Amino acid sequence: MTKRLHDCLGQLQELREQSRDRAQARWAEQERRCDRMADAVQRLETLAASSAPAPFDGRTSAALLSNQGAYKDTVLDLARQQRQALTQGRADAAAAQAVLMSEARGEAALAKVRDQVGARIAQDARRQEQKTQDAVATQAWLRGGRP
Repeated sequence: MTKRLHDCLGQLQELREQSRDRAQARWAEQERRCDRMADAVQRLETLAASSAPAPFDGRTSAALLSNQGAYKDTVLDLARQQRQALTQGRADAAAAQAVLMSEARGEAALAKVRDQVGARIAQDARRQEQKTQDAVATQAWLRGGRP
């Protein structure tokens, strides 16, 4: 195992971290969008409930009652469309979260491999250092000296 492999794995790990960060940003944006849509649906439903036509008491014209009814129907239709968009947004958020989890798992696996390679490089370096020290000690012993 070489230092170069370890360095390349480090660069790859940085790229995976950036990819995970982008996936996390996409997921967070999707969650914020869902929150905004849910708030919009709630406000539209409140608006529709508060815009109920006044009871006909003889003073309210039929045209005004018709207009109020059409307005309420339009607001309810808009709320229905927003609920559908919210449902799609939640599905998109779930997909974005799955991508984020996949990126995190890939990043963790790569970090583990890089750590293993680093440990192997350190072990090889210690082994080489021990061989060098053994060779120096052997030469000193052969010359009659002590190490």
